[in-house]
Amino acid sequence: MKKFRFLVGFGLAKRVKTKAFWIANVVLGLIMITLLILPTIISVFSSDETADQTVWVIDNSVDSPDLLEETFITHLNDWLLLVGEENVDVVSKTGAANQAELIDGFFDNHEISALIMIGGNQVSGLTAMVLVNDLSDMTTSVVSMTVRDLNRLAASLVYPELNVGDVSPVFDFGPDASHIPDELAMAIGQILVIPLFLLIQLGFSFIGVDIIEEKSTKSIEIIIASVPPKTHFLSKIGAVGCFILIQFALKIIYALIGLGLNHLIAPGESAQWGQILGPVFNLLVPTLIVTLFTTIFGVLMFLVIGAFMASLATSNEDYQQVQVPLMIITMLGYFIAMMASVMPQSLVQVLSYIPLISPMLLPVAYLLGIVSVVDVVISILILVITLLAVTFVLAPAYRASILSYDQSKVTTRIINSFRQAKEYRKMQKQKSKE
Repeated sequence: MKKFRFLVGFGLAKRVKTKAFWIANVVLGLIMITLLILPTIISVFSSDETADQTVWVIDNSVDSPDLLEETFITHLNDWLLLVGEENVDVVSKTGAANQAELIDGFFDNHEISALIMIGGNQVSGLTAMVLVNDLSDMTTSVVSMTVRDLNRLAASLVYPELNVGDVSPVFDFGPDASHIPDELAMAIGQILVIPLFLLIQLGFSFIGVDIIEEKSTKSIEIIIASVPPKTHFLSKIGAVGCFILIQFALKIIYALIGLGLNHLIAPGESAQWGQILGPVFNLLVPTLIVTLFTTIFGVLMFLVIGAFMASLATSNEDYQQVQVPLMIITMLGYFIAMMASVMPQSLVQVLSYIPLISPMLLPVAYLLGIVSVVDVVISILILVITLLAVTFVLAPAYRASILSYDQSKVTTRIINSFRQAKEYRKMQKQKSKE
């Protein structure tokens, strides 16, 4: 274990203690923080006033408490005031005699920003349909969040201890709507996919350079004489994995600093990012959690495969050829994630279970609402199991290939490494029996 910690620490220090690492992160941090505070700075110097908005509420739910509508409107108003949307007028239209006419002519009545129709019952669950004419992104986000609380609000009036599920609101932005939430979600998804793709490429590069450098200088023979090949294998993955996680953590820190500066610069304008992100605003935290898990396990899986592929190579040029299949797979996952919003949802859902693609696709699919929380959990479990299986299979093969300088075809090298690993296991079994 001491040797493993030493090798991980040595490999990590070799990356972190360079001037290039600090300069690159200072520049990247300044860029990210500037981009995050830019909307707030613009809003501070903007003199435009937000237009007034009117939201109608119709409660046609069955067996719901009489106070449900009043509680919902109060809850909605409280959140609107909290995020600074003081220009929204929420009006009850439950008792209107001409509800059908209100609904039919809604999209022609541009004086009304949105219409929230509550239906269903407490037994089977409440439902909500939201018609939108011209509603700001922040108000849309708040409406979505409060509608999801409908079941809880209804239950709290009668059974405070009851644990009920969320209501999934259905939004209709009209036949001529220019506001398409999927496009916004896809844009945010691309922001999540590109850094992960770059981190995987960075991991390939670093782990390949480390192993090839040791093989080309023949120092690998001295190292393997001192530590078991399995320890060397895991230490390379651990060092590069820790470096990538540090990079990921630094990006989160830059984001938190930028969002914190938003509030310090203009507390009343801190909701600007909520207005920009709109309906996906409330999904950002769970999406970031999904991204964190897929980043950790996905990057580790690709590093395991990358370390084995690097052990097959004898030079940097050779490694570039050896890693081509892996590069094609990562590019495939990247393009699928970028095109998820225009692909059939059933296909995206199936592809999100494939371990070599899911690290980049799963956060986007979740943000778009294509996969549920259950799908996310299943996909991450498959990813973890695959990571363990790949490590178990490739670690013995790494032992055979790390000291090999074979320059035959890649497929031949892979077959030979597995064959030698199999022979080595037989020898170990025979020794243990003796």
